[in-house]
Amino acid sequence: MESKRNALSYATNSPAEPARRPQKQIPGQRPAKRRKIWSLVWRSFVALTVVAALSGGAALYVLVKQVGPPPLANADIMSVIVVDRNDKLLRAFTTPDGRWRLPIKKAQVDQRYLKMLMAYEDRRFYDHHGIDPLAVIRAGLL
Repeated sequence: MESKRNALSYATNSPAEPARRPQKQIPGQRPAKRRKIWSLVWRSFVALTVVAALSGGAALYVLVKQVGPPPLANADIMSVIVVDRNDKLLRAFTTPDGRWRLPIKKAQVDQRYLKMLMAYEDRRFYDHHGIDPLAVIRAGLL
């Protein structure tokens, strides 16, 4: 039998392959091929998550820049008003962009209107310092 094996190896001009030892399986450890596949899957997942986070951050930045608050330089532009010698309003003109921006103090505004405005816009206006954490969480969940 050994002569046949030697004759076969000489006929093909290839050295006889050494016998491979079976790898010892450690309990709880996956075979090497499965580890490589899971490693590739995990790395792909992490890479896609990073790309998605960066893309989302860039989109949010662009959105805030486009939608953000109007420039504060325009807030100083007031309507031209004409008053008499007793400071009684005779005529008011719109701003160049067509809006009415009349100077007024908080004491001159009806208190019921201010209460309705606060109730409608932000009930907890006086409880936080500009950003309502509950409203941010609610917006994040929707």
